[in-house]
Amino acid sequence: SIVTTEIMLTYDLVTQSMSTPLPLPYVNLVKIIVTVYLISFPFFVDFRLGWYANTVVPSLVALALLGIDAIASELEDPFGDDANDLDLLEPIQQLEKEALHLLRFTGDMKAVAMFVWADAPQFVAKQSAKPLRRFLAARSELSDDSKCMVRGEPVPS
Repeated sequence: SIVTTEIMLTYDLVTQSMSTPLPLPYVNLVKIIVTVYLISFPFFVDFRLGWYANTVVPSLVALALLGIDAIASELEDPFGDDANDLDLLEPIQQLEKEALHLLRFTGDMKAVAMFVWADAPQFVAKQSAKPLRRFLAARSELSDDSKCMVRGEPVPS
């Protein structure tokens, strides 16, 4: 279908952008230019402009440049496991909930019966910013000893 194709293309684009690192020469060049600017600026001080133009303004410019460089370094991989990275597990869980509600809304109870809410593994629950306790799983993909819930009740095996 068209939606599936669009999702796959978007996934490929995100994967491509994640796996394409910034070239090391570019990163080094930016750091060298900022360092040269910060080191050379005191040699261009014009005492006639006063202390504000010679101390405050260059300090703010230096702070802005160093801040932009730090932000760029932090956001180089936005889909990682760092504290400031994007949390993708929560939107995925929301999408799973909405897909299941859509199936119920259309009356396709046969399709709804093919999915269950399973307990999330501990390492998955810890990776999310908000606690994720369950995930949507295909009933046929779960092992017999998995803990499954339907509307908060355990599913008999």
